[in-house]
Amino acid sequence: MKTFPGMFYGLSVYLPCIIGFGHLTQVINRFVIIKFPLSFDKIFNKWLIGGLFVLQFLFPSVIMIWCWNETGVVTFADDGSTTILELQNYEKQYNSIIFGICSIIVSCAACCFFGMWSFILVVKMRQGNNASQLRREINLFVFVGFEILAQILLIIAAVIQVVSGYLNYNPSVYYIALHLYPFCEDLLCLVNGLILLITCQTVRTKYITFYKNLLMCKMFSSKKAKPAVQLSSNRIKVNI
Repeated sequence: MKTFPGMFYGLSVYLPCIIGFGHLTQVINRFVIIKFPLSFDKIFNKWLIGGLFVLQFLFPSVIMIWCWNETGVVTFADDGSTTILELQNYEKQYNSIIFGICSIIVSCAACCFFGMWSFILVVKMRQGNNASQLRREINLFVFVGFEILAQILLIIAAVIQVVSGYLNYNPSVYYIALHLYPFCEDLLCLVNGLILLITCQTVRTKYITFYKNLLMCKMFSSKKAKPAVQLSSNRIKVNI
């Protein structure tokens, strides 16, 4: 068993909260553009941006403060397939997770509220006038929808971990939750790029073109390369 500073465990709960509130900032930005297009600069000013910054980075920092002086413990599964990072103080650990759950629930609910309101406004404004513009706006709401889905999945995984590991201990379910939670964290972090790739044709085209050219360059360089036969430890004969 090895130990590590507890702040690293707090950081693992803190970062998903930052990403969740970052999604909320995007949704609010889009809502202000749609609802108040002529007053965007006045509404989305430095005070609102500063408030969103505080909400995104400072509000979840309570988790880091809780875990700052705690000791983390690294344990390994019997078969060596899983590494588990926890705090020695289980009460602080699960309080941190519960705080993170509440934070993401707040950001998720706010994203749903502003996202649905923006969608209703767009449908009312664009109905029958500009179908192509409406289609582009819907792509953006698909983007928001997947962000919300990623947050909901992380909430579910965290709740399962708290219930099975602290409130009503069940080792089998807890073991599954330990694998599910990191996957949902990664999904929350990567969903922006993934959905942008799906919904934006320009990004998708450039992405495919880049990797297509990269693959062709590798194939061309491998065909052009000539084999070398080693004759001794310090001489190489090249076939020409």
